[in-house]
Amino acid sequence: MDYSKKTRDDLISELKSLRARLGESDSSETDGERKQSRPGTSDADYRAIFDTANDAIFIHDIETGEILDVNQKMCEMYGYLPEEARKLNVEALSAAAPPYTQEDAIRWLRKAAQGEPQIFEWMAKDKHGRMFWVEVSLKCTVIGGKERLLAIVRDITERKRAEAALREAKDQLELKVKKRTEELRKKSEEQESFTYSVSHDLQAPLRTIQALAKKLTTDLAERLEEKFQKDLLDIGRAAENTNRLLEDMLAYARLGMQSFSKVDVSLKNILVESQFEVIDSIEKRGADIHISEPLPVVKGHERTLVRLFANLISNAIKFVPPDRKPEVHIRASRSGDCVRVSVQDNGIGIAPEYSERIFRMFERLHSQQKYPGTGVGLAIAKKAVELHGGSIGVDSEPGKGSTFWFEIPD
Repeated sequence: MDYSKKTRDDLISELKSLRARLGESDSSETDGERKQSRPGTSDADYRAIFDTANDAIFIHDIETGEILDVNQKMCEMYGYLPEEARKLNVEALSAAAPPYTQEDAIRWLRKAAQGEPQIFEWMAKDKHGRMFWVEVSLKCTVIGGKERLLAIVRDITERKRAEAALREAKDQLELKVKKRTEELRKKSEEQESFTYSVSHDLQAPLRTIQALAKKLTTDLAERLEEKFQKDLLDIGRAAENTNRLLEDMLAYARLGMQSFSKVDVSLKNILVESQFEVIDSIEKRGADIHISEPLPVVKGHERTLVRLFANLISNAIKFVPPDRKPEVHIRASRSGDCVRVSVQDNGIGIAPEYSERIFRMFERLHSQQKYPGTGVGLAIAKKAVELHGGSIGVDSEPGKGSTFWFEIPD
């Protein structure tokens, strides 16, 4: 076997650590050095250490692969007497299991004989045909002044069983999660369908109530006392607010029911369209909308993104004190594999403890009289972001405005 000097030196270095385990001295030492470094070491001492090792050990002829020696642990593990083991070959001790073959074992042996240490898992077979998993470490070393192939074999059957049990448990858990997810999806679809149907069906009678209240107010204006006129106006306003709530509930339900396919869309175009959706609020409050360009192109559902921005802009304008001109700053940038968008206002701000609560359905932090609304707008925004596989949040302090942000995968 042809080894370069560098390879031989590396093997000798490896052998030193092996000798500490097996109780041998390095073959590169002289007899004098050996005696001086390890006085009193005998063949009996060496054999005692060799046979008390916790792993099975084979020593092979490096040229022929013949088994020259085995330790006591090998005999216990495989069920052979030492003289029986020396007559065996690798094939007799192996029960190749997928994805490995006997050819793989021979290839590893050759690589180890060429100075490339090998570590692999293998299915072994004992004298009585019992199969068990082992971890095999192969390396070329020097024993008794001659190059040998050393195989250290550890029984890992229990570990493999534990791994198999863990895989099975993981598969069962994934199956349960998948089943539960499907159940939740169906329940969510049923709930959205119910919400849509109820909201849609209630709009017709509400419109009738609004129309009748308006007609009575007009027709009986001169004959009704002021108190009754006010009552009719309150009925009309209540019907209008309820109708607005139903419209928001319909919008929320539609998000989950519509077909959702993502394409490349320009955020610049989305923002133009979303401002038209809330143009009345912008003009009524004289709000200034500042957009930092350039704006990226994103993968998304166009109508859903328009609704998302419209709700965030409307929210940014609404919660600004009446004596303050609303200023809304919109920015977008790429962050890793996501696009991050922020909508900053100069409004009243939000206390940190409410930063998650405000995204729930019907959650309101202020009275209807002070800041009118249905409490659904931010819930719609959150659902729109989640449908895109993203996340949404807010950074805010009371009195210092708010910055609503969301991230969606690019």
